[in-house]
Formats: sequence, structure tokens, C-alpha cells
Amino acid sequence: MADFVPPSMKEQADEKVDNSNLTCPVGYEYIDIEAYNILDRGYFRSLHLNYSPAFFDGNFCISSTMAPGTYYGLSAYYLNTKLTLTGGVTTDGRLTATVKYAITDKLTVRAYTNLRNESRLSITKVSLEYMALNYRARFKLGSNDLTAATYIQRVTPCLSLGGEVFCTNVPQESGVGYAARYETDKMVASAKVISNGKVSMTYVHK
Repeated sequence: MADFVPPSMKEQADEKVDNSNLTCPVGYEYIDIEAYNILDRGYFRSLHLNYSPAFFDGNFCISSTMAPGTYYGLSAYYLNTKLTLTGGVTTDGRLTATVKYAITDKLTVRAYTNLRNESRLSITKVSLEYMALNYRARFKLGSNDLTAATYIQRVTPCLSLGGEVFCTNVPQESGVGYAARYETDKMVASAKVISNGKVSMTYVHK
């Protein structure tokens, strides 16, 4: 019977999947980042000005964002090989701060806080991310007793698949989610489904 199987099919059956040439995908939270940026209300209307003092050797940057009729913001960044510090304030009452530290080449810890003056709300998140050759996993803790874990893996040069589990007390909710991202040099498409009924699909043509 083996003689009746075309050689090409036999070669495909015997060929082992080689993951060594697959790159690490984007983070699970950023599978639709291109569409999110384009749909942001200030993406086309805002003006960004950056300034890097020479005495910081390019590691420190001050950024000003102006979106007439919406908000004005001032941000500062400090970058080196292991540590990233980011802070920002806007005229609509938002204050944000982010710390990112690379413990090793594959393990990174992040801390994020967002304060909003008008509603007296504060959001704080701490996460630990492991990034391997062709996948990444993240465990996250946050305010309102948030606990979440995500995983995403590149299964082909263009396709990435991932999933998440989460639990929070305010609102009291828990669930699972699934996501897919397909990208080429000319387009990016993504889809995400969550057990609480939320579904999102995006497409961006470059």
C-alpha cells in the first residue's frame, strides 16, 4: 500500500515540525495593538514632541502630547539594557507610572499604576512574564483582586494562538479566553473570544 502513496505526502508525513525558526509572538494583550492604535481618538489628531537631553546619552526622553480639544500630556522615559521607567500626566487628571525590569533575558517583571483624579480610581498591576523562543507566558496580579494568566505561541511563521484565564472580585467575574493573530508583511488580523460573551475581531492593512 505504501507504493500507492505519493512521495510528496510520504515526505510531509515523515517531516518533523521545526520550531527553531519561529520567532516569539507579541504579548497576548497586544494581539490587536495595530487596530487599537489606529482607532484611538487621538491617533490622527494629536501632536507628539520628543526631547532627549545629551547629558543622558539618549537614555532619557521627555515627550509632550497635544490633542486639541481632548487633552495635553507630558511624559518622561528612562531606558537602559535592563530597566525601563515611564511616567506621565495629562490635563484630564490621569497619572501613570510603569516600571519594567529584565531579571534575565527571558524573565521580565512589570509594575503599572494609573490614577484618575475625577473618579478617584486607581489601577495597579504587577506581572511576571517568561519569553521563550516561540512562545510567551504571563502571570498577573492587580487591584480589585485581579488574578490572570495568559499564554500565546507562534505555531507558524504567520499564525499565533493563545489563551487566558482570569478572576476578579470587582466586578465578581471569572472566565477563560482564546485568541488568534495572523500577520504578514501587508496585513494583520486578530480575533478574541471570552467566555463572558465578549468577541472582538480586527483587520489592519498596511
